[in-house]
Amino acid sequence: MVKSGPAAPTPDDVWSTADAKARLSEVLVRARSRPQRIQRSGRDVAVVVSVEEMDRLRAAAAYPVPTPMQEFLRRAEELRAEGAMDLEIPPRRGSRGRRLPRLGA
Repeated sequence: MVKSGPAAPTPDDVWSTADAKARLSEVLVRARSRPQRIQRSGRDVAVVVSVEEMDRLRAAAAYPVPTPMQEFLRRAEELRAEGAMDLEIPPRRGSRGRRLPRLGA
């Protein structure tokens, strides 16, 4: 499954600081439906988003989705704590591991 990132801003979503200041009400109205970028000297300096979008972003940051490995380790720890899992690694027999070359020999 390929995740797509946020849509690229359209020219209508990008404002110079002077235009944003002069048309703040319009920036706020548009931010209800789509983030609005504010630029100074052609570089992004701020983004205006709706309160709902900001709340959604904060909630997502507070509870990030665990990676599959994190989920596996969390579940393994639960099983171990419940006594449902006992992992015992047997000692190696007859092997001392691979031989490494001596340095400086």
